[in-house]
Amino acid sequence: MIDSVYEGFSRLEGPNNIMRGGGRESPRHQPCNEASRARALRRRPVTAVLFALLLPTLALLAAPSATANTAPAAPAKPTVAAGNTRVTLSWTEPDDGGASITRYEYVKKAGSIAFETSWTQIPGSASLTSYTVTGLTNNTAYRFKLRAVNSIGSGAASPETDAATPSLVCGRTAQVRDAIVTAVSGKSTCGAITAADLAGITDLDVLDPSRVLDSLKLGDFAGLTSLEWLFIRQTNLSSLPPGIFDELTSLAKFRMNDNKLSSLPPGIFDELTNVDFLFLQNNNLSSLPPGIFDNLTKMEELELSGNNLSSLPPGIFDNL
Repeated sequence: MIDSVYEGFSRLEGPNNIMRGGGRESPRHQPCNEASRARALRRRPVTAVLFALLLPTLALLAAPSATANTAPAAPAKPTVAAGNTRVTLSWTEPDDGGASITRYEYVKKAGSIAFETSWTQIPGSASLTSYTVTGLTNNTAYRFKLRAVNSIGSGAASPETDAATPSLVCGRTAQVRDAIVTAVSGKSTCGAITAADLAGITDLDVLDPSRVLDSLKLGDFAGLTSLEWLFIRQTNLSSLPPGIFDELTSLAKFRMNDNKLSSLPPGIFDELTNVDFLFLQNNNLSSLPPGIFDNLTKMEELELSGNNLSSLPPGIFDNL
């Protein structure tokens, strides 16, 4: 388009071209002389000025239009995982609408009541894809909606989540949960277990031949303050969460043999000061952290055979 306009201007510059009423007459057949050349030269600056004025407009017409930013898209349906007085939401980041997401917000409903009307901001949530909502009531079903916010505004809400029911016990690893229910006399469901029930358990065996244990999570043994015997054996466990046994201050007999443990977190036994029997045989341990047994001063029997230990940290048994 610009080329055609420029070509039109070029034609106007000829000394024998004249414009009348918007059209061009045929060139006059007259001899070229100094006067006609002078008139042509005087017309050139006018043509150049017109072209310079029109060029930005023509460039804008030829340029592609920019897409305006929008609020973020609605997140896909979040997943939920219930724990003791809490529910953890997990989600995938939605399309940000062309402007970076600055935060996420949620609303919840408890039982059959309606969703809250005010959205709660998730702290520091610009880059998060999970968040744990705390302070919930155990044995009450909760549902949630999530939305993203950017500089343009708030996006649409996600579909509501499945129901998640916080519980003192129900959110624990299935094998641990069921072992706790079995250990409490007169209770047949995880939702019926109370804090007093947990504190009264002295023996726990998480062996379940029908479901081999693959992993444990922090909080699985919370509240078991009177536990004296713990059996975690014949599982597929290859690692342990740091701090998972910290509340077992009364534990004396601990069997973790015949698993697939390849390592132990430093300090994993630090709070087990009453343990006198610790069986770790037939795992895949190739090394031990320095000081792993330092707090086990009551130890009478430690079994480590059947592992892949080729060396041990200096002084590892000095406090036993």
